[in-house]
Amino acid sequence: MSQATEVIPPQMPAETRRWSLPGLLRAVGAGSLLVSGLVFLVEGWSDTGLLQRSLCWGGLTLALTVLALLALKRFHDALGARWLLGLAAATVPLHFAVIGSGVWDRWFAPDVTTRPTLSALAVAGGVAAALLPVLHFALRALVRDKSRLLLGLLFGFSAPLVLPLRSGEASVALVTAELLVLLAFELGFLRTEPKLQHPEGRAMRRLLLVPIAVTLGRSYFHDASNPWWQAALLGAPAVCALCEPVRRQLSQRLTDGLQAIGALGLLASVLLAQPTLLGGAFAVAVVCSLVALVLRSGASALLLLALLATFVARGAIFLEGEQALSFVCVGLALCVGAIAFVQRRARPAVAALLSAVLLLVLTLVHYLAVPLQHGWLAFAALGAALLLGASTFESQKARYFRLREAARAHFHG
Repeated sequence: MSQATEVIPPQMPAETRRWSLPGLLRAVGAGSLLVSGLVFLVEGWSDTGLLQRSLCWGGLTLALTVLALLALKRFHDALGARWLLGLAAATVPLHFAVIGSGVWDRWFAPDVTTRPTLSALAVAGGVAAALLPVLHFALRALVRDKSRLLLGLLFGFSAPLVLPLRSGEASVALVTAELLVLLAFELGFLRTEPKLQHPEGRAMRRLLLVPIAVTLGRSYFHDASNPWWQAALLGAPAVCALCEPVRRQLSQRLTDGLQAIGALGLLASVLLAQPTLLGGAFAVAVVCSLVALVLRSGASALLLLALLATFVARGAIFLEGEQALSFVCVGLALCVGAIAFVQRRARPAVAALLSAVLLLVLTLVHYLAVPLQHGWLAFAALGAALLLGASTFESQKARYFRLREAARAHFHG
């Protein structure tokens, strides 16, 4: 089996494969298998024949692997073999979903008349374990010595599908954790690994999204009205659209389009999850700040939007009386300033610094509880502080000019 993985020749250039009849047939065949998987999952969640479903889907995975070997050995079609091996690997997460549906039907489903037996669960687990060498063979043929890493990630993302999680909140927590892990790998090691940059490597990296999609899709049948689930259904593709231009080089127009769609989708998802004014404003400020970290263009506008949302949150705090949260607004403004400094955005950095000072003054005025008839004290204190600041500037003028030149070199260098 290890020898077979080494004899698949390198892939042909993309120019020789576009708009050919074999390529069209492969695309239609892959789409047909995708529809087959969706129908299999939907019917499986309403059917308690666990043993039959597990064996049938295991047979499909094995059949795709055998067909890949036949395409290579008999027809000398290396590209077709790679397609078939990639599709065989894509079927593996569904085996874990089948086991998870059996666990749910066995112990947690309230309205199931015929529950799966323990022996059926054991057989389903054995089928999934038996597919481990098949998946390793497929990944090794596609990504060579990086197969173990992708194998571990795929099994790690697929294993939680066995858990009986059906509520919207649990699914969102799981999807969020898996997306964060995947983004950490994508923006770090996987993006810079040369052996994962060819089409097969990129396809196998996208394969890691299959367990996330299955987790979200499964919750539709149990908690579709949950606003957190609806937010995750909108936010997960938005995060992928935001990070796609960071993962690989794209044209400037496509980059701007994807990141604009991703930013709007992510904002809509957080507003859907946080319908209150205070929670929505905080969520918008945090999301805009995080999105600005990965954007190649338009980060300044998002940082200014984050500052605006921070002031909206401060107004909501004043209206709702949650004054303890006002210090969070100061921290958010400082975080926006730090992100702007790292991104070398001068105007958002200055705006964030002034916003943090203003928000801090508003917070201190509230906690000092200055009577309205003595409001002149605030202006007197501000005037004295400004005069003292002018004297300090005169005495430290040389240091100030050095700091100014360093800031110019940082933002414009």
